[in-house]
Parts: sequence; C-alpha cells; structure tokens
Amino acid sequence: MNKTKNILINGSGGLPITLDIFYIGNKPQPLVIYAHGFNGFKDWASFDLVAEQFAEAGFCFIKFNFSHNGTSAQSPEDFVDRKHTAIITTQKN
Repeated sequence: MNKTKNILINGSGGLPITLDIFYIGNKPQPLVIYAHGFNGFKDWASFDLVAEQFAEAGFCFIKFNFSHNGTSAQSPEDFVDRKHTAIITTQKN
C-alpha cells in the first residue's frame, strides 16, 4: 500500500491544508475525499484504518485537515493554533 502523510497545499489566508493519501498500485482508481466534522482532524480515532480499508478495496483515499481547524503543519494531530481556528457564532432569535 502506498501511503503519504502530511502533504501540504495552500489553504485560505495563507494557512496550509494538510492531507494524507492512501492507494494501491499505479492505475486509475475511484477517489474518496474524506472531510472530518467540526472540531475534528484527519488523524483522529481510526481514520487511518478507514483509509486503509478503502485503499484495499481499490479506492484512492484522501483525508485532510481544513486550513482553519486549529491544527498546524508542525502538529497535525493537536489543536495548537487557536489564533487561526475558525470561529462559529450563533444568533439567538
């Protein structure tokens, strides 16, 4: 299995998006792009196991951290960047 972790691409506001890619072989494959939920990150829980299962089933699997989710390129598994964490506000009616 081919697995590359913590690839950096440009994200919003100059902050990076960190992604992992899992696949088998070198022929075209269907693609799964996994986006975690609010307050999550790509390496939480069993997400690597899920990625490996999809890859073994013949899919290319990409999981990523949003650019403002509170993790950093240096610490993709920890909420260390509170300054750039997206802020969700609610209004009461």
